[in-house]
Amino acid sequence: MESLPLAIEGLPASALRIGGDGTPLEKRDLAALQLRVKPSLPKEFLGDDILRAGWRYGPVAGHELIELFLGRPYDNDRGSGAPIDSIHISHLFLLNGRVVASDGFSRVSGREEHVDQEPPQLDKSNWFVDSFVTLGFLSLDGGSSWLYLSRDEGFEGIDWLIGRLSKDMPLVWNLYLYTPH
Repeated sequence: MESLPLAIEGLPASALRIGGDGTPLEKRDLAALQLRVKPSLPKEFLGDDILRAGWRYGPVAGHELIELFLGRPYDNDRGSGAPIDSIHISHLFLLNGRVVASDGFSRVSGREEHVDQEPPQLDKSNWFVDSFVTLGFLSLDGGSSWLYLSRDEGFEGIDWLIGRLSKDMPLVWNLYLYTPH
């Protein structure tokens, strides 16, 4: 099911689309971005032990979007399971170098996230990987504002979501397709 797209008909010719797989950011770029977004972060994300992951999308028509994950891990005692017991994650979006949206969530090793998947055993290579997949970004006003398109799929069904890249990332559109078994 990895190739389930989201098609939107009737877009104006002036619509800007940035999609596809992003380009993974290198360690030095991630470190620089962490410093740049520091004023937008809760205090727990200001330490030195913050994990980083991110992707660059575009540029398209002079616009570039960056999806950045910063994680504050809480480690397990040695020998007591996955290396990371739990992690708080700050999920940020930068448009042309400026933070335009952020969201936060947590993950826990051993806690089921989808009925059809084994609970994650979090470590430094997979802490940011969840069932949500970024499909792309869309602007209907020449790049002044942007929508975030994503998909979450699991055994129970497929959920397509469109949210506005703004404070609290409000949901604009959602379609859930239940998959009968």
